[in-house]
Amino acid sequence: MALSAADAYRRAVERFLGKLTGTQTVGGMERAVKEQRRQGLRRPILDLELTFNEAAGVLAISTGQLETLLQQHPPKDHLFEVKGTRKRATTLSRLMDWADWLRGEGYWKPLTERGTSPDTLLTAKLPFLLVKSSGTQRVIVEPLSGKDISDALLQQIQELGRANDCKVIFRTFADAFAMPWLRPDVKRAWADTFFKMAKAQAAYFRDLAQRLEATRAQVNRQVLDEHLQPAPRKTPHQGARRV
Repeated sequence: MALSAADAYRRAVERFLGKLTGTQTVGGMERAVKEQRRQGLRRPILDLELTFNEAAGVLAISTGQLETLLQQHPPKDHLFEVKGTRKRATTLSRLMDWADWLRGEGYWKPLTERGTSPDTLLTAKLPFLLVKSSGTQRVIVEPLSGKDISDALLQQIQELGRANDCKVIFRTFADAFAMPWLRPDVKRAWADTFFKMAKAQAAYFRDLAQRLEATRAQVNRQVLDEHLQPAPRKTPHQGARRV
């Protein structure tokens, strides 16, 4: 089954970095690939075998794009071997040797050379917003009002980030607090603010639950009273007198 670039990339990330925790970055992924390749060159026994889908992910392209590159710019040596039930596989060193040639010819670039910041976090969670400036400062801009983040608001934030030369990415509170922060005092202030907001929301929902429970009990009593009331006696119709 053909995979999109995002799906293939996720498979490669999980192969090199393990399960996504929200702390891994694009730069970290590229460094992991580089380090694994270095180890494989030093000790061939450590050269990593990759499936076709994982190979596309390492290059951060779709499996369809990988097929096209293989057809239009085939490597000198056979790159993929069929193993098992027609499963194609290669090694990281062979793949990256070919990728180096593609890069030199201008046919392929790694993500960080396509305009993606090395600090881009590998997560798809919403709605925490984390702005990373072109310097080193990270600014949290997630609204605490509890309102839904609309597409219009997201676009507005993206435009604000571009105007200030910032990269806007999306995080959850829990994941953001699990990350290293440049200023622990800022992290602590945000954690305190989030704790107060969460505590206030918890109190609100407890009060709401109590009021709903009281309303439900009242309705139940009314229904019970109605069931216990004697049926009204029928009176003869005044217009039906006998003569």
